Amino acid sequence: MTDQQKNESLDLTSAFESAKEREVKPVEAKEAAVPREQSFALSYAGPDGDVYTTTLRSRIMDGQKRTLVGRICAEMAGGQPWAKLPPTAAARIYALAIVQMQTVSPPDWVLEWSQQDDLLLESIFDKLTEHESFFFHGRPEEGAADKRKPRVSINPIVS
Repeated sequence: MTDQQKNESLDLTSAFESAKEREVKPVEAKEAAVPREQSFALSYAGPDGDVYTTTLRSRIMDGQKRTLVGRICAEMAGGQPWAKLPPTAAARIYALAIVQMQTVSPPDWVLEWSQQDDLLLESIFDKLTEHESFFFHGRPEEGAADKRKPRVSINPIVS
């Protein structure tokens, strides 16, 4: 990496702080069926023998945070083209970026251990993506088949 590339590399802390400063509350016409923020209880038996517990808060990301996820992924890929990363490495990097950006003020141990323990990372990531899916698509009724209507429909117009 050249000195110029080092100077141009993304400073994650600065990028995150800058995104937080510009954060704008989304305008919603009516209350969503699933709230934009949702809390989850997390208990984790760490490899150090300690049991960690916390309440994680998931906040559906706005456009700026979604863009920042991409920038974090690029930084974590270390300059490698995304398509050349092994699929498991790309998935892991993406999950870490989502955990970083979609959780609200996670404790340090969550960020630290999720980088090392794939089961913890995958469990948190799955819960966050489930929240996002329910937010945008609605929650299926208990015990019923998922009969959600598509949110977007694009059909050809025949003249």
